Amino acid sequence: MSTTLNPVITSAGLNAVFNAQNNRLYATISEIALGDSAWITDNTATALQNEKRRISVSGERVNDSQINLTGVEDGTSLEYWVREVDFYLADGTLLAI
Repeated sequence: MSTTLNPVITSAGLNAVFNAQNNRLYATISEIALGDSAWITDNTATALQNEKRRISVSGERVNDSQINLTGVEDGTSLEYWVREVDFYLADGTLLAI
């Protein structure tokens, strides 16, 4: 069974993607964190409740409003149900949860 994930953009993440002139958005998503705690979050979240693994990602633009991110959780370290996901910017800021 799969569940649709609807990321919540964090306040810190939104602030981090604006450039100094506040006339463009710029961000590089570099990591995804995976955890096993099911909970309801909001834009003030700062981390997962129970992070299990953090993986590097690469991405490509699909169209004007969509990107594909690719990362591999190979499952060799441990097994768990993924119930929470974080998206981190290259500077370490939590963009979305």
